[in-house]
Amino acid sequence: MKKQWKVIVMLSLFILALAASSFPMAQVAEAKGGSAIRIALKASAQYPSAKAKAKFKDAGAEKEFQVEIENVKALAGKTLNVFVDGRKAGSFVVNGLGVGRLNLNSVRGDRVPAIHAGSKVVIRLGTKLVASGQF
Repeated sequence: MKKQWKVIVMLSLFILALAASSFPMAQVAEAKGGSAIRIALKASAQYPSAKAKAKFKDAGAEKEFQVEIENVKALAGKTLNVFVDGRKAGSFVVNGLGVGRLNLNSVRGDRVPAIHAGSKVVIRLGTKLVASGQF
């Protein structure tokens, strides 16, 4: 009887220790998670082969905004500007493969635009529309 009691106590302590060790990991995973919203941006008539997308992630203290475009080899070497709700969020240069990316992250000290339902994202080359979409 004493032996069974010791086994039960040892198993209980093991289960309790195992359960307690999982809580900090769950909090870290939740803190690094957050909600991410992705949208496809529609190519303009002038750049119909463009494929673009935007992503906004809000993980509490960390906010991230990304815009990517591809299939625009005609724009290689050109600087494209990204606007959110009419305000310039940033710019990027299209590489030789016709791919470009803007990545803003508040942890790095970047000013991440406030994104909400209905926010409009526009990619432009000067005044020419390249792609656009809405969250």
